[in-house]
Amino acid sequence: MDITVVIINYQTPDLLQEAVKSFKHIYPDVPLLLIDNGSKDESVKIIQNLKDTYEAISTHFLSENIFHGPAMDMAIREFVSSRFVFFLDSDTETKKPAFLE
Repeated sequence: MDITVVIINYQTPDLLQEAVKSFKHIYPDVPLLLIDNGSKDESVKIIQNLKDTYEAISTHFLSENIFHGPAMDMAIREFVSSRFVFFLDSDTETKKPAFLE
């Protein structure tokens, strides 16, 4: 499957942890890109811990919030090289497989 899943985070570390945990439980090998959109809370630390905990996670940290839509555009243009991209919000919980296929 030539796909990358992207989550844009802005100051939602607890929600992001659940989003990543539930996604990686169902899709452990699918590449996941976590982009922090200039958070000023503990999000950066949480993202680094998630990258250390799960396989196939890459990260990018923006120094300031460029807002959700522009961050999505940046992800597609600058960081994703797969044929397909799928965005999840940081408050998403993955409960069933087969939605990417």
